[in-house]
Amino acid sequence: MLICAAGDCHGQLTALYEGVERLESEVERRVDVVLQVGDLGVWPSDGKLDRATRARRGIGEFREWYRISRPVPRKTIFIAGNHEDFDFLRTHQGQEILPGLTFLAWGQTIDVGGATQSLKVGGVGGCSGPSDYEKLQLTGRTRRHYLKRELAELANNAVGTLDVLLLHDAPAGRIVRMHSTRNPSPGLTSESQGLVELISAIRPRICLTGHLHMRSERLVAGVRTVGLNRIPHRGSLLLLDFPAEGGEPRQLAEIGGCSSEPRSPDVVLHPPDPLCAELQRLLEAWAIRVRGSGTPDRGQRLAFHRKFADHSWFALLMPAFKGDELASRIPRVSPAERAALIEGLRDGGDPPPQAGTRQ
Repeated sequence: MLICAAGDCHGQLTALYEGVERLESEVERRVDVVLQVGDLGVWPSDGKLDRATRARRGIGEFREWYRISRPVPRKTIFIAGNHEDFDFLRTHQGQEILPGLTFLAWGQTIDVGGATQSLKVGGVGGCSGPSDYEKLQLTGRTRRHYLKRELAELANNAVGTLDVLLLHDAPAGRIVRMHSTRNPSPGLTSESQGLVELISAIRPRICLTGHLHMRSERLVAGVRTVGLNRIPHRGSLLLLDFPAEGGEPRQLAEIGGCSSEPRSPDVVLHPPDPLCAELQRLLEAWAIRVRGSGTPDRGQRLAFHRKFADHSWFALLMPAFKGDELASRIPRVSPAERAALIEGLRDGGDPPPQAGTRQ
């Protein structure tokens, strides 16, 4: 089965499908399905455009295609990005919103293909949002973030059966750019929550990501993870041939040609450190002693800032105080410092200052 992986589109639908046809002409084969990794540019009207979309001076072509119910040239499945009309998407989960264009909702799966071969595709749209991660439901613009429960739902339904995992955000770790449309630096470090663990649990044949507007390659928990550039730039579209007998798909062609640039560092999921869980438990108990069991009010926040603003562990203490997610932050603390914090908190006092400079 021939799949075209497509990066962020932002409403450039004509450029998307022209690129697909160019790649098809290179290999002299027709694409069975396009898999798109979010920020397709779903804005049926301009009334809900976010600031970033307005700054790009255009809503893109989706509104017009939607108005006339124009079929897409190739069967396409897409997930949400962080620049879409989320209220519209929520009412069209698992549905065709244009003829041939299907929205794959957060944490869901879909089977694609024909009588001779079928692929199971799962997706998690949106980007990481630490303050929303543990919530059960999001509305409005906060729906641009994915939820922990959505990752768990996908993991429970797709372990060992998923061929392709579509993510909008990039799994945590160092990412080296091959080609980029907006970031002149050699790369960046993603701090997204839960995605590495999701890949490790599901073990798809391949994982495709977007959001960063750069082309990248790395192994995440042993799974080839391809970061796609923004359409129509180099590295934004690539053709993948999935053998019917299983295994990793073979890459046949790519917009701009395949890069010889070095791959990003591999991401290895280490066994959980029991001291991380202990430190999290102690920090949460300390925060309740400081603020009480409820959400801190304005006066409590001001008092907290006055007391701890200069504390060397403020970047860790503040999320604990507010009740934010700690699991992704604690592993960044060195084992020695982790042990010192645990020892101090076990005495029922405040966390001891970090040796050296403020974190």
